Amino acid sequence: MNKEIAQVVFALMDCQHKTLKAVTKLAIVVSDDSPDEVKKEIHDALEIAVTSFDEVLAKTRELIEKASEHGKS
Repeated sequence: MNKEIAQVVFALMDCQHKTLKAVTKLAIVVSDDSPDEVKKEIHDALEIAVTSFDEVLAKTRELIEKASEHGKS
């Protein structure tokens, strides 16, 4: 994969990650008046989504760095 393309893809993923975190904060604020059970379900689901994306982002960063180190840029 071309290094520049990889960097653009990563930048897009990073923007999506920041958007997901912002939506998470917004959802928590909006659900503030909800029953505790609903709040917990929302929080748990969003935490799973953010954590999964954290892992994908970290793995993508690692793969881009490895490709660059091995001259596959």
